[in-house]
Amino acid sequence: MHRFRGTDVGWGVLAIVINVALVVGVVLLLSGRDASEVAEKPPPPSPTASPTPSASPSASPSATTTEALFAREAPTTVAVLGDQTGDGQGEWVGILGELLGRDRRVTVHRLDPADPTVYAQKQAYGSTGPVVTIYNGSRPGALADYGARRLGFLSPKAPDVVVLNYGRNDDADKVAARLTTTTKALRKAWPRAVVTVTLQPPTADDAAKDVRDAVAAWAGTSGVRTLDVAKVFLDTGEPNSYVSSRDGLVMSGRGDRFWGQTAYRLLVGSEPPEAAEAATTGTPAEGEATPTSTPEETEAATSAGSRPRRTSAPQPTATPTPSPSRSVRGPTIVPFPTLTTAPTPSDSTPGETGPADTTPEQPAP
Repeated sequence: MHRFRGTDVGWGVLAIVINVALVVGVVLLLSGRDASEVAEKPPPPSPTASPTPSASPSASPSATTTEALFAREAPTTVAVLGDQTGDGQGEWVGILGELLGRDRRVTVHRLDPADPTVYAQKQAYGSTGPVVTIYNGSRPGALADYGARRLGFLSPKAPDVVVLNYGRNDDADKVAARLTTTTKALRKAWPRAVVTVTLQPPTADDAAKDVRDAVAAWAGTSGVRTLDVAKVFLDTGEPNSYVSSRDGLVMSGRGDRFWGQTAYRLLVGSEPPEAAEAATTGTPAEGEATPTSTPEETEAATSAGSRPRRTSAPQPTATPTPSPSRSVRGPTIVPFPTLTTAPTPSDSTPGETGPADTTPEQPAP
């Protein structure tokens, strides 16, 4: 009898051990499975892992418009890098400065024709309103890459707006590469500047259309805003009436003024003051009415000599009398002191301000 009970106890202990082993095995099995599932299951996407607007490239300086810059009260600096179509006092850059000066305090600096590394003259317009400084780095014979190595003296102050105005001396198959060279240099020197490129008005019979088309195509692929001055001239239906009768590559005095008015509209985003005044008086603004005289008569009355190489101021064109409530002051020319150092034949680099690069570049053959 005793032996039988021991056997029962043994079996009972064995059953307990087996049960414990089964429980432990099940626990270990379940624990291992859970761990495996957790390890293999990918974590839910984090809210920060999804693309957000901040992941996109930061806004470029061109996100700021020229209209916004000219509408503010803070000072604005403009650099014009261009050719002979804007170097004269009475050409479009000077006209733009005059129009801006109707309700701003504007100073236009012009390069010395004898030493284009120095701003020898300045014209002041207006006596009230925001301050606008224009460095007119236009030079006769300049190609579209002329400004690339000369930014240091073409705009002594970092500009808010850069206007590229090249094309008259360029070839259609080379102008894009030259503009790229200049744009890369100015983006490096002035990363915050708003860059624009002019589509220049037609020459006689629109002979340089291929160059203008090449500039427009370059601007489209480069993301550079265009100042489509050409379209405004073409839309008049008589673009030849704005071209000099002596030289088909340049504007007449009337054409220069119309160009300046158009640049004002495109940069500022509003009508030039004289056009607004003409609208209230019923008198057509100059450059906008159908001409009643021939181009030769207009040229004889407003222009003298060949414009690309002139160094003296052109004869002023007639302008509407401003409203008595508007303060207008004509240009004041203040020559800079005469340089005492002699020019050297070496080319200038962007950081130079000395009298170098005195020999005008010639267009590529």
